[in-house]
Amino acid sequence: MTNPKNVGRVEDYNPNDKEDLKELTKLFDAAQAENSNVKYQLVVENKTCYLKKLDRETLEVALGYLMPTRGNPKPITSGERIINTCWVSGDTEIRSDEDLFVTACLQAAEIIDNKSSFLKKR
Repeated sequence: MTNPKNVGRVEDYNPNDKEDLKELTKLFDAAQAENSNVKYQLVVENKTCYLKKLDRETLEVALGYLMPTRGNPKPITSGERIINTCWVSGDTEIRSDEDLFVTACLQAAEIIDNKSSFLKKR
C-alpha cells in the first residue's frame, strides 16, 4: 500500500500542527482498516511504510544487536531485522534506496519499548 495522498516530507510536518497530525492519522487509520496487523507507521522523507507488532523472536534478535554481550551495538542491523520481519506494506523505495533504508532502520530500532521494572532480592 502506498500513500493515498502525496504526503509531504517529514520535515514539512509540524508535530504541533493539528492538521498535519490529522493527515498522518488518516493515513495510519486507512492502513489499519486495510490490514489489522498494522501497528506502526514509519515515514521517511515522503515515503511511508507500515509495520506489524514485533514477535518475540524478532524482538530477541533485535535486542541482541542493540545490547550485545560483546562488541559494539548495531542499531542499523537491529532496525533492518525489524523492517524485514515486520513489514506489512508501504513504499518499496524505503527498502531499495540506501539512504532511506538506513534512516528507516535507525527509526525502526526505536520501536523496542522497554517497560520500567525492578527486581528485589530478599
